[in-house]
Amino acid sequence: MDPTKTLEELRILAERCQEIANYLRIWNQYDHCEEVKAFCNQFKALDEWLVAGGFLPKSWERSTRTAI
Repeated sequence: MDPTKTLEELRILAERCQEIANYLRIWNQYDHCEEVKAFCNQFKALDEWLVAGGFLPKSWERSTRTAI
């Protein structure tokens, strides 16, 4: 896996998902729109945080344990 390519694709998908959620809301198709929009907003917020130099989420931090 190429993490740089994956991140680029996730950014595009997050933007597209928000567009789709907004479109569906216009046509009163509310099933899961808020969840999709919340997911996109959280992803974008995390991306912006990390790009600005914010710390990694705890589950992404490298373990201090040594491999056996």
